[in-house]
Amino acid sequence: MGYIDYKLYQDAEVPIKSYTGIDLTDADKVEFHVLKPDETEVIWTANAHPDDPKYAQYHLTTGDIDQAGTYIFHVYYEEGTVKTPGIANKFQVHEKYDQQTF
Repeated sequence: MGYIDYKLYQDAEVPIKSYTGIDLTDADKVEFHVLKPDETEVIWTANAHPDDPKYAQYHLTTGDIDQAGTYIFHVYYEEGTVKTPGIANKFQVHEKYDQQTF
């Protein structure tokens, strides 16, 4: 399982990306399938990164990471008849006012 190694806080609005090893340029669908800390499953519509299409990218918006804890996700893509999830990744979300940062 991969790990995104930078600190994220609740309701951050930043881009995230994940290496797939597959050129996603011609993919019909690219998504991040996400398991939130409370075990709620969500799907975020992603795309191929413009500088390196072997990365899928998604720009987090308010409400996406609304819980502190560990998020587990994989990139899912479809191209023609191929439909496949990628390797699982995870990232940690900290409370918006995490006092451990002082």
